[in-house]
Amino acid sequence: MAALESELKSLDVAKLDADTGRCDDAEADSRRMIALEPTSHRAPKYLANILASKGLADAARVALTRSAELDEVAQASTFANAFINTWNGDFEQALRDFDKTEQPVQPPPSWQEHRYKTRFHLLLEMGQTNAALRFGNERSSKSVGSIGIEDADDYLEPWCRLYRMGGIPSSDWERRVREWRGRRGRQTGTHGWAEFETWVESEACRARTGDEARAIIAANPSEMRVDRLMTNCDAEGAEELGRLFLLGGNRARALPFLQMAAHTCRSLQFPFAQMHPSHPAESSRHDTEAKNLVDLGVGCGQHRLPSGWPWAH
Repeated sequence: MAALESELKSLDVAKLDADTGRCDDAEADSRRMIALEPTSHRAPKYLANILASKGLADAARVALTRSAELDEVAQASTFANAFINTWNGDFEQALRDFDKTEQPVQPPPSWQEHRYKTRFHLLLEMGQTNAALRFGNERSSKSVGSIGIEDADDYLEPWCRLYRMGGIPSSDWERRVREWRGRRGRQTGTHGWAEFETWVESEACRARTGDEARAIIAANPSEMRVDRLMTNCDAEGAEELGRLFLLGGNRARALPFLQMAAHTCRSLQFPFAQMHPSHPAESSRHDTEAKNLVDLGVGCGQHRLPSGWPWAH
């Protein structure tokens, strides 16, 4: 128990370093954890994220495979390939890899959760909104044990993106938000992470136009404090907030969040949030000045996008 508590404390330090782009520190944290707990799967998984953020795909693949093996994941190398190919922008191959991992004996819940979210986003990234809708509905209707998480709909962010892309009507999106809030419960007056995450995933994410973005910002002054936003963000939240501010016409407020998302060291966990700030259609709405603002590079090394991403060329 003491060893586990020590490892979790070290993971918190590594997570903070990774979320704030201090990838050398995060890598040192992860390697220190591996030395202290060589049979734990957690530190190699963090290390894989950090190595990917440095552009070291082959080394990241080795570390992620090792993590999956230690966590007794069947087809460990196939899982690793799926996530690395997603990060590289080889979406078709990533989907084929994920298909191979759909076996009667399912992996531990954290791997199922990561696979579910990544597959959903892959279909959206490829513009396959109908396929994404079918996939999301199929997983939502299956039994708990089939996906290993309490409820697939607890992950609202890909549904919000599907809504913004026109894949579901407003009535469907509003119903999902009501049900999601009912399951999660609303923590009022705490101004903690859970409340903030609820606001980002159900309110900030839904803006489709400049007018909608400005209305959301104006209606939520307590959520707009810079200290609150920056303290509670991971890459996914930062990308959503950067998009909200940029869509609302406030480039100066958008930039710190877009930078935070683009430069995260958790590249395999948040590949889409990391890449989108450099996407001209996502970030600038064809606004040249804004595109220059967010042409940031990715990862802690701020290297160029992996070549497979459509807008990397």
